[in-house]
Amino acid sequence: FIPILVFESAFSVDTHVFRKIFWQIFTLAWPGVVIASIMTATFVKYAFVRYDWGWPVSLMIGAIMSATDPVAVVSLLKELGVSERLGTLIEGESLLNDGTAIVVFDVFFEAVEHEPCSPQMPGAGEVFISLARLGALGPVVGCLVGFVCTSMLGFVLNDPFNEIAITIIACFGSFGVAEGLVSTSGELSVVCCGLWMSRYGRGRISADV
Repeated sequence: FIPILVFESAFSVDTHVFRKIFWQIFTLAWPGVVIASIMTATFVKYAFVRYDWGWPVSLMIGAIMSATDPVAVVSLLKELGVSERLGTLIEGESLLNDGTAIVVFDVFFEAVEHEPCSPQMPGAGEVFISLARLGALGPVVGCLVGFVCTSMLGFVLNDPFNEIAITIIACFGSFGVAEGLVSTSGELSVVCCGLWMSRYGRGRISADV
């Protein structure tokens, strides 16, 4: 269900507002989530000493706890009629912070998976390479899949079955290619695919559809 939920949320974002406040969203969703993960991991490490959790496990827990999901908050803001800028800021941050949290989780999960008995903290270089692979390749895959599916929509007119099928293919295709073929973040791929389709593909979907 994750690809459908994330894609729908990204597809409904106003890309013009998103582009204007991108760096604010990025600051909250990347450095903000990483800092929150480290702070939560530090608390978990020293508050639950009797479990003897290492730093990789503590950081995994920190990543899980640091991703917010403000679906109810965003819907409430829309009902109250607050500025679209604020709603887009919160919704955009929630889209990207899930990807950030999963990337942080995956980086330290690999360390735990390789050495389950006594996982060691990966080196700085290894962490950087993993973050680059998971965090940078995902958006590239999403944009490529979005470009292909947007181009396909350009050849279809007033055909509900094919237009809906192409949109679903964009959603699950971006996730599947990222996770299965490229071994990068499927969630970030779906987010970027949804944003691309919202910006360039929405106008190619027939009004009736």
